[in-house]
This record gives sequence, C-alpha cells and structure tokens, in this order.
Amino acid sequence: MTVNSNELQVKGCKVTPQRRLILDILSNAESHVLTAEEIVNQARAIQPNISASTIYRNLGTLTELGLLKRLDSMGEGWRYEINSGHHHHLVCLKCHNAVSIDFCPMSREVKELAEQSGFEVADHSFEIRGYCINCRVGDKKGEGAQDLVGDER
Repeated sequence: MTVNSNELQVKGCKVTPQRRLILDILSNAESHVLTAEEIVNQARAIQPNISASTIYRNLGTLTELGLLKRLDSMGEGWRYEINSGHHHHLVCLKCHNAVSIDFCPMSREVKELAEQSGFEVADHSFEIRGYCINCRVGDKKGEGAQDLVGDER
C-alpha cells in the first residue's frame, strides 16, 4: 500500500521530504508494520542528518491526518502502518511482526450490546498475539528460547 503526494495535499498537509520519506519507508517495508525506532533508523540510513524528533512529529501528523494507523506495541512503543482501511492483525510476541486479518472478527453480539447500552463505537482494534513460524522454529532449534521466557505476558 502506498500513499501518494496528492493524498497529503487533499488532507491539507504540506508535502515535505521528511513526510515523503516516512511514507516511502512504510510503503516499502517487508513487514507492513514498523516501530517508530525502525522508521527513524531506516530514515537515517537514507538521510543521515534527519532528527528523531522530526520523524516522531511527522508520524503524529500523518496519524492525525488518517494516512497512518498507530498500533500498540504491547508496552514497547508504537508501531505504524499505512492506513489501508479497517483490518486487524496476528502479532508475534517475540519479533512483533504483524499479519493483516482481512475480515472483522467483531461479532454481531458486541455490536448489539453497544447499541443497547447507548454506546457509540468510534473505532476498535483486534489483535491475536502468539508466535510466528520463524520465532517458533528458532525456539525449537534452541535459538531465542531465553528471549521467550522474559517475553511472556
């Protein structure tokens, strides 16, 4: 998923090299979800003088504009992705890789309960947390087993 310059302009946002860089990094990421620190590191590999505060400030702006979605990283900061619409994730507890779920698991019962109680749902998120195949295979080989012990929540 990519965001083009027109989408920034439509949202009333100035197209800056820093914003373009952040959007390009997220658009080209192998994992469609990156931490702010990963974005800073990748940005500095391309533009060494860019400051972390510039990246963080622009992540906030792009999120407020609805171009990015900010996800909880289970106590390890925030993860960001291009806002490609409503979807949910499978999230690895070890490497934090996220896989999109292409359907909404929010049940009709939850929607009905919200309506009956007068609760208006503005947004929701759904994550299934576990261990991806790469981390499970690494654990079986004896690699990273110690990492998993401290990671249990």
